[in-house]
Amino acid sequence: MFATNDDIDRCKLLLQYILRDKGISLEDDSINEIVKRVLALTYAKGGDYTEGSLDAYIRIYLRDNPV
Repeated sequence: MFATNDDIDRCKLLLQYILRDKGISLEDDSINEIVKRVLALTYAKGGDYTEGSLDAYIRIYLRDNPV
C-alpha cells in the first residue's frame, strides 16, 4: 500500500462523515482499522486515493462488512 499521510487523513475524514451520516459511532481503533482495510482494497483494485474513489470503496466496504 502506497498511501501518504494525506491519503490516510482523507480516508479517515470521509469514513467518519459517512458513519456520522448513518448514525454510527466507532472508537478510533476501529476507524483506523477500517481505514487500513479500505486503502488496501482501493490499492488492490487499482484505484487511486482521490475523494471519489475512497468514498466509493468506503461505501462498498461498509456494505459488505456492516458495523
